[in-house]
Amino acid sequence: MKKLILVSSVLILLVSCVNPRKFEDLNTSYTKNQGSLRDCRDSTKYLLAENNALRVGAEQDQKRVTRLVADSTEMSFVYNKQKRLYDDLNSLYEQLLKRNENENQKNLGSLKEMEASLMERERKLRAQEEAMVKKDAANKELQADIENKQKELDTKAKELAEKANRVKELEAKIAAKDSITNALKKTISDALTGFSDNDLTVTIRDGKVYVSLSEQLLFASGSTVVDKKGKDALVQLGKVLQGKTDINILVEGHTDDVPMNGVVIKDNWDLSVLRATSITKILVGDGGIDPTRVIASGRSQYFPVAQGKTPEARKKNRRTEIILSPKLDELYKLLNEK
Repeated sequence: MKKLILVSSVLILLVSCVNPRKFEDLNTSYTKNQGSLRDCRDSTKYLLAENNALRVGAEQDQKRVTRLVADSTEMSFVYNKQKRLYDDLNSLYEQLLKRNENENQKNLGSLKEMEASLMERERKLRAQEEAMVKKDAANKELQADIENKQKELDTKAKELAEKANRVKELEAKIAAKDSITNALKKTISDALTGFSDNDLTVTIRDGKVYVSLSEQLLFASGSTVVDKKGKDALVQLGKVLQGKTDINILVEGHTDDVPMNGVVIKDNWDLSVLRATSITKILVGDGGIDPTRVIASGRSQYFPVAQGKTPEARKKNRRTEIILSPKLDELYKLLNEK
Protein backbone atom coordinates (compact mmCIF):
# COMPACT_ATOMS: atom_id res chain seq x y z
CA MET A 1 0.00 0.00 0.00
CA LYS A 2 2.82 2.44 0.87
CA LYS A 3 4.55 1.64 -2.40
CA LEU A 4 1.40 2.45 -4.34
CA ILE A 5 1.05 5.77 -2.54
CA LEU A 6 4.72 6.56 -3.22
CA VAL A 7 4.35 5.68 -6.89
CA SER A 8 1.22 7.84 -7.14
CA SER A 9 3.04 10.76 -5.56
CA VAL A 10 5.96 10.36 -7.96
CA LEU A 11 3.55 10.16 -10.90
CA ILE A 12 1.84 13.35 -9.77
CA LEU A 13 5.18 15.15 -9.31
CA LEU A 14 6.49 14.07 -12.72
CA VAL A 15 3.28 14.47 -14.69
CA SER A 16 4.35 17.90 -15.92
CA CYS A 17 7.50 16.39 -17.49
CA VAL A 18 5.73 13.47 -19.35
CA ASN A 19 4.34 13.56 -22.81
CA PRO A 20 0.53 13.99 -22.47
CA ARG A 21 -0.30 10.97 -24.65
CA LYS A 22 2.12 8.69 -22.87
CA PHE A 23 0.88 9.95 -19.54
CA GLU A 24 -2.69 9.16 -20.56
CA ASP A 25 -1.66 5.59 -21.49
CA LEU A 26 0.17 5.21 -18.19
CA ASN A 27 -2.75 6.67 -16.29
CA THR A 28 -5.19 4.28 -18.01
CA SER A 29 -2.98 1.30 -17.16
CA TYR A 30 -2.63 2.53 -13.63
CA THR A 31 -6.41 2.91 -13.26
CA LYS A 32 -6.97 -0.63 -14.55
CA ASN A 33 -4.40 -1.97 -12.10
CA GLN A 34 -6.07 -0.04 -9.29
CA GLY A 35 -9.41 -1.61 -10.20
CA SER A 36 -7.92 -5.07 -10.26
CA LEU A 37 -6.21 -4.40 -6.97
CA ARG A 38 -9.51 -3.24 -5.38
CA ASP A 39 -11.26 -6.33 -6.68
CA CYS A 40 -8.54 -8.51 -5.19
CA ARG A 41 -8.75 -6.66 -1.90
CA ASP A 42 -12.57 -7.04 -1.80
CA SER A 43 -12.31 -10.73 -2.59
CA THR A 44 -9.60 -11.13 0.02
CA LYS A 45 -11.67 -9.34 2.64
CA TYR A 46 -14.65 -11.51 1.73
CA LEU A 47 -12.60 -14.69 1.86
CA LEU A 48 -10.99 -13.63 5.12
CA ALA A 49 -14.39 -13.02 6.61
CA GLU A 50 -15.67 -16.31 5.30
CA ASN A 51 -12.51 -18.04 6.48
CA ASN A 52 -13.02 -16.60 9.94
CA ALA A 53 -16.54 -17.86 9.89
CA LEU A 54 -15.33 -21.28 8.80
CA ARG A 55 -12.74 -21.26 11.53
CA VAL A 56 -15.43 -20.50 14.05
CA GLY A 57 -17.50 -23.29 12.60
CA ALA A 58 -14.50 -25.59 12.60
CA GLU A 59 -13.93 -24.91 16.27
CA GLN A 60 -17.54 -25.73 16.98
CA ASP A 61 -17.33 -28.78 14.76
CA GLN A 62 -14.15 -29.80 16.50
CA LYS A 63 -16.08 -30.02 19.74
CA ARG A 64 -18.48 -32.29 17.99
CA VAL A 65 -15.80 -34.20 16.16
CA THR A 66 -16.41 -37.26 18.13
CA ARG A 67 -20.00 -37.08 17.17
CA LEU A 68 -19.42 -36.10 13.58
CA VAL A 69 -16.57 -38.37 12.59
CA ALA A 70 -18.43 -39.28 9.50
CA ASP A 71 -18.61 -35.63 8.43
CA SER A 72 -14.99 -34.73 9.26
CA THR A 73 -13.62 -35.85 5.89
CA GLU A 74 -16.03 -33.65 4.00
CA MET A 75 -15.40 -30.65 6.25
CA SER A 76 -11.66 -31.16 5.93
CA PHE A 77 -12.03 -31.21 2.14
CA VAL A 78 -14.01 -28.01 2.20
CA TYR A 79 -11.49 -26.39 4.49
CA ASN A 80 -8.56 -27.39 2.31
CA LYS A 81 -10.38 -26.22 -0.76
CA GLN A 82 -11.05 -22.84 0.87
CA LYS A 83 -7.48 -22.65 2.04
CA ARG A 84 -6.20 -23.36 -1.45
CA LEU A 85 -8.52 -20.76 -2.81
CA TYR A 86 -7.26 -18.31 -0.21
CA ASP A 87 -3.66 -19.18 -1.05
CA ASP A 88 -4.38 -18.80 -4.73
CA LEU A 89 -6.01 -15.44 -4.17
CA ASN A 90 -3.17 -14.37 -1.91
CA SER A 91 -0.62 -15.51 -4.54
CA LEU A 92 -2.57 -13.70 -7.21
CA TYR A 93 -2.61 -10.63 -5.01
CA GLU A 94 1.17 -10.81 -4.54
CA GLN A 95 1.66 -11.33 -8.26
CA LEU A 96 -0.52 -8.32 -9.02
CA LEU A 97 1.41 -6.26 -6.50
CA LYS A 98 4.73 -7.35 -7.95
CA ARG A 99 3.53 -6.85 -11.50
CA ASN A 100 2.16 -3.44 -10.65
CA GLU A 101 5.38 -2.55 -8.85
CA ASN A 102 7.48 -3.69 -11.82
CA GLU A 103 5.39 -1.66 -14.21
CA ASN A 104 5.60 1.33 -11.91
CA GLN A 105 9.35 0.92 -11.63
CA LYS A 106 9.58 0.62 -15.39
CA ASN A 107 7.42 3.68 -15.87
CA LEU A 108 9.38 5.51 -13.21
CA GLY A 109 12.60 4.70 -15.06
CA SER A 110 11.07 6.00 -18.29
CA LEU A 111 9.93 9.12 -16.49
CA LYS A 112 13.42 9.66 -15.11
CA GLU A 113 14.92 9.21 -18.55
CA MET A 114 12.42 11.67 -19.96
CA GLU A 115 13.13 14.07 -17.13
CA ALA A 116 16.87 13.79 -17.75
CA SER A 117 16.28 14.35 -21.48
CA LEU A 118 14.10 17.37 -20.78
CA MET A 119 16.67 18.78 -18.37
CA GLU A 120 19.39 18.29 -20.99
CA ARG A 121 17.24 20.00 -23.61
CA GLU A 122 16.54 22.82 -21.17
CA ARG A 123 20.27 23.15 -20.49
CA LYS A 124 21.02 23.32 -24.21
CA LEU A 125 18.24 25.84 -24.76
CA ARG A 126 19.56 27.93 -21.89
CA ALA A 127 23.07 27.76 -23.37
CA GLN A 128 21.69 28.73 -26.79
CA GLU A 129 19.77 31.59 -25.22
CA GLU A 130 22.93 32.83 -23.46
CA ALA A 131 24.83 32.53 -26.74
CA MET A 132 22.09 34.45 -28.51
CA VAL A 133 22.21 37.18 -25.84
CA LYS A 134 26.00 37.45 -26.21
CA LYS A 135 25.69 37.43 -30.00
CA ASP A 136 22.98 40.08 -29.84
CA ALA A 137 25.18 42.23 -27.58
CA ALA A 138 28.09 41.73 -29.97
CA ASN A 139 25.87 42.64 -32.93
CA LYS A 140 24.70 45.79 -31.15
CA GLU A 141 28.30 46.70 -30.35
CA LEU A 142 29.28 46.01 -33.97
CA GLN A 143 26.34 48.07 -35.20
CA ALA A 144 27.35 50.95 -32.93
CA ASP A 145 30.93 50.64 -34.18
CA ILE A 146 29.70 50.64 -37.79
CA GLU A 147 27.60 53.74 -37.12
CA ASN A 148 30.62 55.46 -35.54
CA LYS A 149 32.79 54.46 -38.48
CA GLN A 150 30.12 55.74 -40.86
CA LYS A 151 30.05 59.06 -39.01
CA GLU A 152 33.85 59.21 -39.22
CA LEU A 153 33.68 58.40 -42.94
CA ASP A 154 31.04 61.08 -43.45
CA THR A 155 33.23 63.57 -41.60
CA LYS A 156 36.28 62.51 -43.62
CA ALA A 157 34.28 62.74 -46.84
CA LYS A 158 33.15 66.24 -45.90
CA GLU A 159 36.73 67.21 -45.06
CA LEU A 160 37.97 65.71 -48.34
CA ALA A 161 35.28 67.62 -50.25
CA GLU A 162 36.33 70.84 -48.52
CA LYS A 163 39.99 70.08 -49.23
CA ALA A 164 39.13 69.30 -52.86
CA ASN A 165 37.41 72.67 -53.12
CA ARG A 166 40.42 74.37 -51.55
CA VAL A 167 42.71 72.50 -53.96
CA LYS A 168 40.62 73.71 -56.88
CA GLU A 169 40.80 77.25 -55.54
CA LEU A 170 44.53 76.83 -54.99
CA GLU A 171 45.02 75.46 -58.50
CA ALA A 172 43.02 78.38 -59.87
CA LYS A 173 45.15 80.81 -57.87
CA ILE A 174 48.36 79.08 -58.99
CA ALA A 175 47.17 79.13 -62.59
CA ALA A 176 46.36 82.81 -62.22
CA LYS A 177 49.80 83.42 -60.64
CA ASP A 178 51.50 81.50 -63.45
CA SER A 179 49.53 83.52 -65.94
CA ILE A 180 50.62 86.75 -64.20
CA THR A 181 54.21 85.51 -64.10
CA ASN A 182 54.24 84.66 -67.80
CA ALA A 183 52.61 87.96 -68.68
CA LEU A 184 55.14 89.79 -66.50
CA LYS A 185 58.06 88.02 -68.21
CA LYS A 186 56.71 88.95 -71.62
CA THR A 187 56.11 92.56 -70.58
CA ILE A 188 59.64 92.91 -69.16
CA SER A 189 61.22 91.14 -72.14
CA ASP A 190 59.36 93.47 -74.51
CA ALA A 191 60.43 96.54 -72.48
CA LEU A 192 64.11 95.50 -72.44
CA THR A 193 64.50 94.30 -76.03
CA GLY A 194 67.29 96.76 -76.68
CA PHE A 195 69.79 94.96 -74.45
CA SER A 196 72.03 92.05 -75.39
CA ASP A 197 71.33 88.55 -74.07
CA ASN A 198 74.84 88.51 -72.68
CA ASP A 199 74.06 91.57 -70.57
CA LEU A 200 70.42 90.96 -69.62
CA THR A 201 68.23 87.84 -69.51
CA VAL A 202 64.62 87.32 -68.36
CA THR A 203 63.70 83.81 -67.21
CA ILE A 204 61.11 82.06 -65.06
CA ARG A 205 62.25 79.74 -62.28
CA ASP A 206 60.14 78.31 -59.44
CA GLY A 207 57.19 80.52 -60.40
CA LYS A 208 59.28 83.72 -60.25
CA VAL A 209 60.63 86.03 -62.93
CA TYR A 210 64.42 86.45 -62.79
CA VAL A 211 65.89 89.54 -64.46
CA SER A 212 69.62 88.83 -64.48
CA LEU A 213 71.93 91.81 -65.27
CA SER A 214 75.63 91.24 -65.88
CA GLU A 215 78.37 93.23 -64.18
CA GLN A 216 79.51 94.69 -67.51
CA LEU A 217 76.05 96.22 -68.01
CA LEU A 218 75.89 97.80 -64.55
CA PHE A 219 79.28 98.30 -62.91
CA ALA A 220 82.92 98.78 -63.52
CA SER A 221 85.12 96.16 -61.90
CA GLY A 222 84.95 96.44 -58.10
CA SER A 223 82.63 99.48 -58.31
CA THR A 224 79.20 100.00 -56.76
CA VAL A 225 78.23 102.92 -59.05
CA VAL A 226 75.76 101.94 -61.81
CA ASP A 227 76.79 102.87 -65.39
CA LYS A 228 74.47 104.97 -67.57
CA LYS A 229 73.46 102.04 -69.79
CA GLY A 230 72.65 99.94 -66.75
CA LYS A 231 70.72 102.81 -65.21
CA ASP A 232 68.61 103.12 -68.39
CA ALA A 233 67.74 99.45 -68.16
CA LEU A 234 66.78 99.79 -64.51
CA VAL A 235 64.62 102.85 -65.14
CA GLN A 236 62.74 101.05 -67.93
CA LEU A 237 62.27 98.06 -65.64
CA GLY A 238 61.07 100.38 -62.84
CA LYS A 239 58.45 101.93 -65.13
CA VAL A 240 57.15 98.47 -66.04
CA LEU A 241 56.89 97.45 -62.37
CA GLN A 242 55.61 100.79 -61.13
CA GLY A 243 51.90 99.98 -61.56
CA LYS A 244 52.18 96.28 -60.74
CA THR A 245 51.69 96.57 -56.99
CA ASP A 246 50.96 92.84 -56.64
CA ILE A 247 54.60 92.02 -57.49
CA ASN A 248 57.29 91.66 -54.80
CA ILE A 249 60.80 92.78 -55.78
CA LEU A 250 64.03 91.28 -54.43
CA VAL A 251 67.40 92.63 -55.57
CA GLU A 252 70.26 90.14 -55.08
CA GLY A 253 73.91 91.02 -55.62
CA HIS A 254 76.34 88.23 -56.62
CA THR A 255 80.14 88.23 -57.01
CA ASP A 256 82.82 85.82 -58.17
CA ASP A 257 85.24 84.12 -55.81
CA VAL A 258 88.09 86.64 -56.21
CA PRO A 259 88.64 88.28 -52.75
CA MET A 260 88.24 92.01 -52.22
CA ASN A 261 90.96 93.88 -50.28
CA GLY A 262 89.70 97.47 -50.34
CA VAL A 263 89.33 99.93 -47.51
CA VAL A 264 85.66 100.82 -47.98
CA ILE A 265 84.65 97.53 -49.59
CA LYS A 266 86.35 94.96 -47.45
CA ASP A 267 85.08 91.74 -49.05
CA ASN A 268 82.64 90.21 -51.54
CA TRP A 269 79.80 90.38 -49.01
CA ASP A 270 80.11 94.15 -48.87
CA LEU A 271 80.38 94.37 -52.67
CA SER A 272 77.28 92.26 -53.33
CA VAL A 273 75.15 94.15 -50.78
CA LEU A 274 76.30 97.63 -51.86
CA ARG A 275 75.64 96.86 -55.51
CA ALA A 276 72.13 95.59 -54.62
CA THR A 277 71.56 98.79 -52.61
CA SER A 278 72.67 100.99 -55.53
CA ILE A 279 70.26 99.24 -57.91
CA THR A 280 67.44 99.45 -55.37
CA LYS A 281 67.91 103.22 -55.04
CA ILE A 282 67.62 103.65 -58.82
CA LEU A 283 64.46 101.50 -58.97
CA VAL A 284 62.91 103.54 -56.16
CA GLY A 285 64.23 106.99 -57.07
CA ASP A 286 64.24 107.02 -60.91
CA GLY A 287 61.96 104.04 -61.48
CA GLY A 288 59.24 105.32 -59.17
CA ILE A 289 58.73 102.05 -57.29
CA ASP A 290 57.31 102.11 -53.77
CA PRO A 291 60.32 101.44 -51.48
CA THR A 292 58.20 99.18 -49.27
CA ARG A 293 58.03 96.69 -52.14
CA VAL A 294 61.80 96.30 -52.60
CA ILE A 295 64.32 94.23 -50.65
CA ALA A 296 68.09 94.61 -51.22
CA SER A 297 70.33 91.68 -50.35
CA GLY A 298 73.79 90.33 -51.08
CA ARG A 299 74.81 86.74 -51.69
CA SER A 300 78.53 87.29 -52.14
CA GLN A 301 80.19 84.40 -54.05
CA TYR A 302 78.18 81.57 -52.60
CA PHE A 303 75.46 81.14 -55.26
CA PRO A 304 77.36 80.86 -58.55
CA VAL A 305 75.59 80.06 -61.83
CA ALA A 306 78.78 78.68 -63.36
CA GLN A 307 81.27 76.34 -61.70
CA GLY A 308 85.02 76.66 -62.06
CA LYS A 309 87.63 79.41 -61.80
CA THR A 310 87.91 80.32 -65.46
CA PRO A 311 87.43 83.94 -66.54
CA GLU A 312 84.24 82.98 -68.37
CA ALA A 313 82.75 81.30 -65.27
CA ARG A 314 83.69 84.21 -63.01
CA LYS A 315 82.22 86.69 -65.51
CA LYS A 316 78.86 84.88 -65.43
CA ASN A 317 78.85 84.79 -61.63
CA ARG A 318 79.40 88.60 -61.35
CA ARG A 319 75.78 89.59 -61.75
CA THR A 320 72.76 91.19 -60.11
CA GLU A 321 69.42 89.37 -60.12
CA ILE A 322 66.12 91.20 -59.71
CA ILE A 323 63.65 88.57 -58.62
CA LEU A 324 59.98 89.34 -59.19
CA SER A 325 57.31 87.21 -57.58
CA PRO A 326 53.51 87.70 -57.41
CA LYS A 327 52.19 88.21 -53.91
CA LEU A 328 50.99 84.88 -52.49
CA ASP A 329 48.86 86.16 -49.63
CA GLU A 330 45.71 84.49 -50.96
CA LEU A 331 47.58 81.26 -51.60
CA TYR A 332 49.00 81.24 -48.08
CA LYS A 333 45.53 81.93 -46.73
CA LEU A 334 44.13 78.93 -48.60
CA LEU A 335 47.01 76.70 -47.49
CA ASN A 336 46.57 77.69 -43.85
CA GLU A 337 42.83 77.09 -43.81
CA LYS A 338 41.82 74.02 -41.79
